[in-house]
Amino acid sequence: GPYLVIAETGYHLNSLFESGGLPGNYKIGGYYQSGDFNNFADPNSTKNGNYGFYILLDQMVYREKGSEKYPHQGLHPFVSLLFAPDSEINTFPFFMNGGLVYRGLIPGRDNDYAGFGIVYGKYSNKIAPTKTQPTEFTPAEITGSEDFEMVLEWMYKIQLTRWLNIQPDVQYIIKPGGTGDIPNALVIVFQMGINI
Repeated sequence: GPYLVIAETGYHLNSLFESGGLPGNYKIGGYYQSGDFNNFADPNSTKNGNYGFYILLDQMVYREKGSEKYPHQGLHPFVSLLFAPDSEINTFPFFMNGGLVYRGLIPGRDNDYAGFGIVYGKYSNKIAPTKTQPTEFTPAEITGSEDFEMVLEWMYKIQLTRWLNIQPDVQYIIKPGGTGDIPNALVIVFQMGINI
């Protein structure tokens, strides 16, 4: 059957605490997947094989003074870029996310994380416009013509104990579905994590 092959290489900057520098991770990778994929440009045909590549970066840029006990306490920007160039078979030829994470933002809460992130997906321009029947979840006309979809997210992870955390999360979704036919949406999320 179809197979998926992924290759990745990377560099860990100042990964040892003794190095004294600010830690960072830099990775680049690619993939190839065999098999047949539906062709947006010609719905009656398929294309064989798909490929793409990605870049993953995160780098601490600020470390709080006197944080020897928690050397990762500070500000960590990150970004991921994903490319799937064949727009005839990939819904998102370009996808990215990025943001900022700060560990220990509030004094005395050294293991908490505050974060802001952006997620962006650019739809393929080869997707043919479609119409759907109205349902409980969609308006009467979804025209297709997807452009992009973007999410803004704010979160704060509260580490209550070594094994328990809670995380309130607010997301604002811009252009849901990519068409503009559905209004922007505000989503409020609450998560709880237990490590055993």
